[in-house]
Amino acid sequence: MKIALIAPPYPLEEIPSPPLGLTYIAAVCEAAGAEVRILDYIVRGYSEAKIKAELKAFGPDVVGTNSVTMNFKRAAGILRTVKQADPGVVTLMGGPHVSFDSEATLTLYPEIDIIIKGEGEATLAELLPVIHDRLAWSGVLGIAFREKGRIMDTGPRPLIQDLDALPRPARHLFAHGPVPGPGLPGQHHHQPGMSQPVHFLPGPPHGGPEGEVPLSGPDCRRGPGINCHGQLLYQYCR
Repeated sequence: MKIALIAPPYPLEEIPSPPLGLTYIAAVCEAAGAEVRILDYIVRGYSEAKIKAELKAFGPDVVGTNSVTMNFKRAAGILRTVKQADPGVVTLMGGPHVSFDSEATLTLYPEIDIIIKGEGEATLAELLPVIHDRLAWSGVLGIAFREKGRIMDTGPRPLIQDLDALPRPARHLFAHGPVPGPGLPGQHHHQPGMSQPVHFLPGPPHGGPEGEVPLSGPDCRRGPGINCHGQLLYQYCR
């Protein structure tokens, strides 16, 4: 199985950095035996011609992306282009916007086949083996999809408590080499000075406003020390 993961353009691109969240998802996909490619259109810039050429060259079976409210319409437009290029591709979208508004999203955006709600790592690990068996989707917690004109929601998946179970982010998939960063003359992707994210704390360290439960849960879940240390070594000892 071939899976393309897309980082859609973001309106605040003055300090672009690699899409860390997608590298965790990519690692899960690789663990499931998939061949994965990350198409980073935050740093590399986006055009329809570019994505069509890259999809044609790679030939993915599944295309996934994520979004927040600020870039949701752009991300949905990219999946529309994907479907136009190959209607047989299964399209996925995750992120806070679609997680909180999955019914309206699936109703208004037919180019999205499946919404991954909340944390996607465990959900994808369960979904990928049955991705081409539509009848099995209803048994996978944490997704929403259309079925015979209705929106099906399989219910929330519990948050991941054992962060040691997560594979390390698949940073090796950033294979596109030096790419100029928008608004940062002279700086390049993977060069000193370019922002390189490291993720230690899923969940809000001080909770959210009273009565409001964030998408990542009410509690901070601290990353294992060995994993955090490994990420820092990757960043500074390459």
